[in-house]
Amino acid sequence: MTDLFKAALARPLTRYAMAAVVVASSFLLRFGIIHFIGAELPPFIFLYPAVMMAAVLGGLGPGLVATALGVLGTDYLVLPPVHHFAISRASDALSLTVFAAMGVLMSLLAERHQRSQRAIAAYKSEMALREAEGLYRNLFNSMDEGFCIIEMIFDAEGKAVDYRFLEINAAFEKQTGCTMPWGNGCVRLPPLMKSFGSILMGQSH
Repeated sequence: MTDLFKAALARPLTRYAMAAVVVASSFLLRFGIIHFIGAELPPFIFLYPAVMMAAVLGGLGPGLVATALGVLGTDYLVLPPVHHFAISRASDALSLTVFAAMGVLMSLLAERHQRSQRAIAAYKSEMALREAEGLYRNLFNSMDEGFCIIEMIFDAEGKAVDYRFLEINAAFEKQTGCTMPWGNGCVRLPPLMKSFGSILMGQSH
């Protein structure tokens, strides 16, 4: 699916509208074929794929809506007495019940498939993130040069008063003797690093 189509299906209203459209299209297709070829067709011949499409693309809710619309539409437009919400034959009631049950089953299976796909995508994304983090950490710690990432801390007047380390590598610890936990400010550092902090904050040292 294109990104635009995926974005459209992300909106609940679009998914339910799609369910109604595919069901209406299935009735139009059925009546169109009957009109042109003059042959009677099974009442649910195009409704099963319509429900499946609604469930696969929209999920459980749209699949159930498509099923309900299919039952109501078939009862009103196809089964006798036509244009009445009434069932005159036991066989028609049975066929509607079977269709409704199959529609619910297809919707549940489609929803389960969608959840599985989302779980797989989330797992792959997490694994890719962990792999990227591992590659970064290995590169970061294997560098010969000392490297650090710091965050400046300012007072209410905007004056630099301290800084804290966000990232340090092994070479940095070895060269500076700084083995403090990440997040500590420079007030807890060895004298050399305190001087470095003074330079960063524009103070004399």
